[in-house]
Amino acid sequence: MKQQALAALVLWVGGCMGNSAVAAGADGNIAAIVDSALAKATPRLLAALEWASPLQTRLPARSVICSAVTANLSSSVFALPTTTDPDIDSMAAVAANPANSNPDTVRIQAALNSCHPGGVVKLVAAGQYDAFLAGALTLPSGVTLWVDSGVTLYASRYPADYTAAGLVAGDECGNASATTTGKSCKGFITVAPGATGSGVVGQGTIDGRGGSALTGGPQAGIMTWWDVALLNKVSGFSQNCPVLLDLTQGGKDFLLFRIALLNSPHFHVKIDSYDGLVAWGVQLLTPSLAYSVPNYACSILPSNTVAATSPGTCYTPDFAKNTDGIDPGGSRNVLIANSYISVGDDNVAVTASNKTNCIGTVNGFCSSSNTLVVHNHFYYGHGMSVGSGTQGGVTGLLVWDLSIDGEDSSNGVGLRIKTSQGAGGEVSATYADVCIRREKQPIVIDPFNSAPSSTTDFQPNLHDIRYFDIHAVNLPGAKYPGSTNWNNVMNGVSATNLLSSVLLDNVFFDVAPAWGNSSKAPFTGSPNFASFVIGRGSTSFPIPTTGQDVTVTGAAAGTASSQKALDCSHAFPPFSSVNSRSPI
Repeated sequence: MKQQALAALVLWVGGCMGNSAVAAGADGNIAAIVDSALAKATPRLLAALEWASPLQTRLPARSVICSAVTANLSSSVFALPTTTDPDIDSMAAVAANPANSNPDTVRIQAALNSCHPGGVVKLVAAGQYDAFLAGALTLPSGVTLWVDSGVTLYASRYPADYTAAGLVAGDECGNASATTTGKSCKGFITVAPGATGSGVVGQGTIDGRGGSALTGGPQAGIMTWWDVALLNKVSGFSQNCPVLLDLTQGGKDFLLFRIALLNSPHFHVKIDSYDGLVAWGVQLLTPSLAYSVPNYACSILPSNTVAATSPGTCYTPDFAKNTDGIDPGGSRNVLIANSYISVGDDNVAVTASNKTNCIGTVNGFCSSSNTLVVHNHFYYGHGMSVGSGTQGGVTGLLVWDLSIDGEDSSNGVGLRIKTSQGAGGEVSATYADVCIRREKQPIVIDPFNSAPSSTTDFQPNLHDIRYFDIHAVNLPGAKYPGSTNWNNVMNGVSATNLLSSVLLDNVFFDVAPAWGNSSKAPFTGSPNFASFVIGRGSTSFPIPTTGQDVTVTGAAAGTASSQKALDCSHAFPPFSSVNSRSPI
């Protein structure tokens, strides 16, 4: 079956791409490239592809359920917004009595702790009761948390419920200042260090309540989690907000399956040093309708320049800072498939800058390898990203069958590689069958994402970046002020550190793109220090060669035909078609 799965995947990609053999100087056609990438996949990743077949439900069997925890709250008490705010955390004395802010923590944690490896703890509804409210939870090794259909697990908004141990004075969860570290909060759900075979599954919802007013600490009644995060923009402070699902202490074979993760205060899923992780059929949405309005048509938005003096009342993703979707760091054998992601930062970001519990290392940093992102839909966000930290190297990244609808955000990005001198390393990647629309920057390769470091170590080494059948569709009517020009950025670092072997084959933009700047580069314009190979499918736009050390070989750029452009007419389903809490 594993060989059949591999063959089917290669056949599927080859069929979608046609016989788009690349020009002389490149290394084979798309089927051969995908074949090579998948052939390097370990049995674990191929088994995950087979295991997570969309034709099978694959939720745990009853025989492995350790216990069912029954809800005794109704989600109606969490309704927002109202003038009376019936939210349970607003009840009397919550600041003085944290037990009121997380009534279900103890019994959920007790059930998790008593569950055997390979077992499941299931959160279930009981009549009108369909909600749980908890503070920080720890998921043991080998244990799966199942949130049942129709059930919502809400996160406390009392910062002390997430306070990490061993903090110095003044370092406080739920605050941001010049002295805070940004590491003062435990995650809402933290997976135990070195866990093997843990998971979060089910057709229910986990809601981080990032747009709810805090009920403790210096910002109590003044700011929401997202207002605290905006202090990073307003004042340059490091915010202290909890990650929704924290997998940063290393592990193996984690499963995230069919769950909806909403309104995270910070990253939705942060991963470091995992060997084997599957995210299949998940929905990541921030903000939901609980904190916004249809089409994110907020009449009043929080300030990007002045600290909040009262909680925000309506948010768009651009005002929910640092709410990344899924960020695998220094990991291998990662599969993200059949998922819907609309967030306030990177939809997915593959990094290699962590240094502990490494599976493989390069120069002391954990390397990232063998990542497959397939059959996904992205909406608001900063795109399918690599970086910014890539010191350990990001290789074996394969992205195909992806739609990205930027929803006219002035911060939107499509396919992005971002790194910098001092935080760079090897990066190679293949992108195939990608539809992009309403996105400010469809393709970015930027080795100047941050100001260069004074060290000469960890320089970007960007090579063999391949784009097959990419179609960008521009629709007018931006929601936000600012330029709506399509803007490519593709730069190397210098004549001795080129962006090399960028392959473009049937890359078609309905509107000719502008070529932008690397914001912190010592030069202007793009491309610079780059070598391009144009495949037989060509591009719809020429590659400027006026920059420094730019070469273009292969077929003639700018000759791609609209008749051969990837069909994107049905590529962009509304998020609300899969989740009724979505504003879009």
